Amino acid sequence: MIIVWSRRRKAFTLIETVLTLFVVSGLLLFTTTQINLYRQQTEERLFFQNFESNWHNLLNMSYLQQESFTLVLKEDRMTIITPSKYLFTRFPRSIKAAPKSIRIDHELPIKPASINFYSHNKKLLRHYTIQMNWEVLFVK
Repeated sequence: MIIVWSRRRKAFTLIETVLTLFVVSGLLLFTTTQINLYRQQTEERLFFQNFESNWHNLLNMSYLQQESFTLVLKEDRMTIITPSKYLFTRFPRSIKAAPKSIRIDHELPIKPASINFYSHNKKLLRHYTIQMNWEVLFVK
């Protein structure tokens, strides 16, 4: 009688262990995918804040230093060309840009243009419009 009862107890413990392992691994799998998504969204948000501050800094430097700058966007990086140096900024892996070159001159107004950033699946993430004579970025 005691032997039969202990065998049933071992089988029940094994089933409990397998179910617990299944639940714990499911929770871990779900949280790791959510953490990666959160990290990607944070990288994108910080990138766009950095891009907007770089834009305003370029306008201020152009006006104060009486120099011209060129902002070149390629698929995976942004290059700021100054008279003395090149500054590179890589995009996060989840962001791609439509190629564009914009000249910022202290004497001439900036031509109207659009800057588009896309995700990997070609979904539009952010659309910037440069207003002529204002040099202001409008976000859509």
